[in-house]
Amino acid sequence: MYRHDQAALLALFRRAGYVSDGVAYPSAELTVYRGEPESGQRGISWTTDFQVADTYAKGYSTGGNAQVLQATAPVASVLARFAFEDEVVVQPELLTDVKALGYRPHFKLSLG
Repeated sequence: MYRHDQAALLALFRRAGYVSDGVAYPSAELTVYRGEPESGQRGISWTTDFQVADTYAKGYSTGGNAQVLQATAPVASVLARFAFEDEVVVQPELLTDVKALGYRPHFKLSLG
């Protein structure tokens, strides 16, 4: 999996100001979700669609246990929004009420 340096990406988004493909800057806090490896670093890419996050969690479960997180994104934490997958780019340290909604156990493909 290709990984970007999260600190560098956050710096670029902050420098650019709010970025969007037409999705308006939020006027109130957002409920956001993220599918990620259970022991993963909290990332900057979240979604407002639970099903999208769940799909990502299922994909990560092939490498180990995965989870779906829910959080509240204060307006000040939102750096970008994109229509595709209802993506919200946030400053993860500003998220509040972060909780795990469910876990996806490690999925092992049997080839025999």
